[in-house]
Amino acid sequence: MALSDFKTPRNTQGRSLLPLRNGETDSENETVFSEHDHSQDMYPMLRDGRGRQVMVRTRDWKLVVFIDE
Repeated sequence: MALSDFKTPRNTQGRSLLPLRNGETDSENETVFSEHDHSQDMYPMLRDGRGRQVMVRTRDWKLVVFIDE
């Protein structure tokens, strides 16, 4: 949690996207994958029925797929 004072939980998988956002990566072909399951949000107001989303992002493009709609 590079932008906050929060500690990352031990069971969290992944790495910070901050270097990519700041243009500090060496690779021009950096690709990022992400997944979010709205049905599992910790706040009830965010559980809006959209279900799971997956995303792939390159430097020039972003694709988001809504799986459960």
